[in-house]
Amino acid sequence: MTSDQRLQQLLNAETMAHPEWKKQKLEFSNTFTVLVGSEKKNYVLHKCFVVKTSGFFATATNGNWEQSKDQISLPDYDSPTFEQYLQWLYTGSIVTADSIDGCSQLDPSESLKRASAIYEQLLKLYFLAQYLLDLACKNAVMDKMIDVQIKTRVWPGAVSTIDKIWSTTPDKCPMQRLVVRYWSLFQKADQARGDFEKLPSSFSSSIIQESLAKRDGAKTWPPSLKFRCDYHEHDEMAPTTSDCGDDVPKVNSTPAVASAPAGFPSFAGNPPPPSTPVAPTGFNNPSQTRRLRGAESRRT
Repeated sequence: MTSDQRLQQLLNAETMAHPEWKKQKLEFSNTFTVLVGSEKKNYVLHKCFVVKTSGFFATATNGNWEQSKDQISLPDYDSPTFEQYLQWLYTGSIVTADSIDGCSQLDPSESLKRASAIYEQLLKLYFLAQYLLDLACKNAVMDKMIDVQIKTRVWPGAVSTIDKIWSTTPDKCPMQRLVVRYWSLFQKADQARGDFEKLPSSFSSSIIQESLAKRDGAKTWPPSLKFRCDYHEHDEMAPTTSDCGDDVPKVNSTPAVASAPAGFPSFAGNPPPPSTPVAPTGFNNPSQTRRLRGAESRRT
């Protein structure tokens, strides 16, 4: 997808929410500068482009801002993460420094190492998108994380990872719900007992709620791109798309644990236990729906 096609995609999405945009002329000469990181690396952006999805930039460039509307500083974020955001903004694709292609054919330790690096990059991008009030980018990150888990069978569930997510994101946000679902489906009992006291209390509470729902007969299923919108947020700047399906949760809502949709396997209670993981410090590894029976699971 070219940058022009991406711009048109954004404009089409905006038009669905605000038809008056059809009649407005875009000002491509209207630019502003973003200084990123402690080194203050300079990026020049088109206002007409970035304000379509970012509530932060829309507010920061409207003139009612402490900083100059022509120069905005993001000292707490690094340049590689910001460039990853720009890559998504201009192309619609999230590109990580490490590729997930061929991960399943790698040695288990190498696969874990690569998946760990990818998740670290994706979490940084999610935190940046959260700060920039860009739900569309956050949704894209969620899709990418689910895709990484499916292709590598590695899931983000280390205590240090959970601590970072729970200290940085709002309660019961999609990222938290995703990790809770992975942990409740794939975490081995012996590891769970060792980790439970080290985890944030709100995370432990969510795990208990999910476990009680399973005990009462609720059916759960691993996160899937087919039902990706279970982990999306939407508003005027990030409207639903044809990929989201019909049943879309509200922003920051917690979807009820219910029967799996037609055509998708479900597991009452705990899924079949994965084989013994080979997990370096920081990561564990699960299997996705089609690989649950007899497949290796690992965590990071």
